[in-house]
Amino acid sequence: MCGFSQGCGMSIHCLYKRPDLVDAAIGISGYFFPITPYDTKMKNPLHVIYGKDDNLRPWDHTKVTYYGRLGENQISFVEGMAHNITKGTE
Repeated sequence: MCGFSQGCGMSIHCLYKRPDLVDAAIGISGYFFPITPYDTKMKNPLHVIYGKDDNLRPWDHTKVTYYGRLGENQISFVEGMAHNITKGTE
């Protein structure tokens, strides 16, 4: 499952709420919902992608929701990426 912004949080929430239905999640430019039932025993893969130029939801404001929940190898930062997904630079 994959989600962007609010959909990122929903994807992460579904992964932890129903790991029997969601095998893995990729979250883009979002945060970990406070109501998400975090479980250290859950082994389904999760990866978060974040733009270094995201001014709408800056990483400095969002990272606190991930503290203790993600390892460094589960987060990728993209140079030049703001809070959007575009097809290209045309």
